[in-house]
Amino acid sequence: MRADIQGLRAVAVSLVLLFHFGDIVKGGYLGVDMFFVISGFVITQSTIREIRESSTFDWMNFLKRRVRRLLPGAAVVLAFSAIGALIFLSPFGPQQETARMIVGAATYSTNFLLMPRGYFAIGSGSNPLLHFWSLAVEEQFYAVWPFAVLLFIALKKRISATVFHLSLSLTLISVISISCLLYYLLVEKTASIDHYSVFDSLKQRNVTLENFGFYSPFTRAWEFLAGVLGSFIVSKSKETLPNFWSGFTWVVGAISVTFSVLVIGSLGGGKSNIESTSHALPTLLCVLGTTSLLVSGTNLRISQKVLGTKVFRSIGDWSYSIYLWHWPLWAFATRLVGPGWLMAILVSVISVGVGAIQFSLFENPVRLKKIWRKVPSLGLVASMITGSVVVAACYSWLVPKIALQIAGRVTGDSALHIVEKPCVGNSITVGNARSCIYSNPEGERTAVLVGDSMAKSLSDGFAKASENLGMKSAVFSLAGCAFLLENSPIVSNDTCASWRANVFDAIQFLQPDVVVIANLSSLYIDILNQTSNPQESMDFWASELGATLNSTMGETSGVLLVQPPPRFAKDVRYEISLIKPIGEPEERSEVQIRRSSVNLLEQMTIAADDLRIQVLNFDDIFCGQNTCTQVVEGQLMYEDFDHLTPQGSLLLVGKLEEKIKLLLSL
Repeated sequence: MRADIQGLRAVAVSLVLLFHFGDIVKGGYLGVDMFFVISGFVITQSTIREIRESSTFDWMNFLKRRVRRLLPGAAVVLAFSAIGALIFLSPFGPQQETARMIVGAATYSTNFLLMPRGYFAIGSGSNPLLHFWSLAVEEQFYAVWPFAVLLFIALKKRISATVFHLSLSLTLISVISISCLLYYLLVEKTASIDHYSVFDSLKQRNVTLENFGFYSPFTRAWEFLAGVLGSFIVSKSKETLPNFWSGFTWVVGAISVTFSVLVIGSLGGGKSNIESTSHALPTLLCVLGTTSLLVSGTNLRISQKVLGTKVFRSIGDWSYSIYLWHWPLWAFATRLVGPGWLMAILVSVISVGVGAIQFSLFENPVRLKKIWRKVPSLGLVASMITGSVVVAACYSWLVPKIALQIAGRVTGDSALHIVEKPCVGNSITVGNARSCIYSNPEGERTAVLVGDSMAKSLSDGFAKASENLGMKSAVFSLAGCAFLLENSPIVSNDTCASWRANVFDAIQFLQPDVVVIANLSSLYIDILNQTSNPQESMDFWASELGATLNSTMGETSGVLLVQPPPRFAKDVRYEISLIKPIGEPEERSEVQIRRSSVNLLEQMTIAADDLRIQVLNFDDIFCGQNTCTQVVEGQLMYEDFDHLTPQGSLLLVGKLEEKIKLLLSL
């Protein structure tokens, strides 16, 4: 193996680490593209050498060598990740995702698993096997390669050498061009081609064109084939000694790779994720530059001086193992301590160390048949797949138990709110406004809760508070539709307008003693901000809310305006684990500031002397003096950043009961 090629592998894996560990180098993900080109080049060199030496190509032996090279190291990392996920990750999504990814990694289908979901579907730090997508694409190339070689060997025997070389060149250039063009269109020109019916099958499977372009082996094939083309150029070259042009080409390649990595930061608009920074131009430059370095680096002194040093060669030898280990180590370490530059350095050192040990003591001995000599390659494949299925089955048994231990409920428990369950007794329906009659159907007094999804998340606590007060109750909620006047221009679609009108009719029919209004107010402020400046948005919301309160007061004795509970930056469902059963509490000041301006505005909207309209705020329920938390007494109180679980809703019964009782006494 050429020393400079191992040096290029060292550069590639270093770039990936610098990207993954805190986005230190925004274009570092291009290290994956470098790996693709190097793989195409090296495999072709090996194949050409075998054909020249033996006049044939042993495709079965090729696949066996790939299995013994790739599977043992991957199996160790998968086993580590399976254990680590149970300890460090949440049972409410990340652990189930890890089980799926273990099966995907074992079958080299991770890229297809990610296509409908995206790179950061549940958060990169909650997916320790996310990086296996590139290994899947590479293995899919290896699976096709021997059959393509056999096809061209058979073709070579039937046609003249000139026609064969012409056919081979045209085929290679055509496939590279088509694959590259498809990649460009899907990652850069999606809006221009999205309407074509040829992409309908992808949309039906919930696969965006961007995701298909990013993960598909068809749109990545040109990168491997660029390496293949470079290898053919080297094998056909008569010039073995370095000259000016080879040195010039090497320097141009180095500049292209460097420029592509550095320029990606500006092209990505500063966004820190692969999907937003995947651009065709930097990728093309990186692929061309890497190919140039491979083609011109043969026997070139500058290449050996820069890339052929012992350190670069060693890291290049370990690069596959380093790549395997770096992401699960980072995912688990940051769950335990949190990201930072010190953590990046520490995990980098550990990744290199563990990668070196695994390569030297396990991967290389297996590859060279110094150990596991009698274990057949097919047995390794079968063991890998069977083991992954067994692990997934064990997860299905363990994960609910872990969830019950740390959160008081099992995964898969939909935790339906009372309004999502079938009515047990009477109900009321007015058009698209419908509610069961809860609590005490024979009660002399009535309470009605109205609002959007916030009313739904509050429904359990409201119904319980009404029951405690001997009142019958009803809940009218419709997600995305704030309870405002029926002709309010805020979310002014036909569904919301008719629902609001029907709710007012229902209120007139029920003649409630108390109406409780719960809207996710900050959502509508954000919507208004899209067409107005922040102050105009706030003023408009105050105006609409004030008019709604006045109108509602004509139908009831008292109105309770319930403000949304504190909004958190993280969804704690994905943060809790065996080692952190309550997640990471957030600073109270940071949590409150997300809604403080809207909450203050609503309080000021209500006349100070009108006691028939009360405001209820829950900040003190979820926040202590310094911090706020979504987990109280071992129970998950939130189902996302904003909304309460049924348990969270029931936590508010006392506050609701107190305010409703106050309104009834006026």
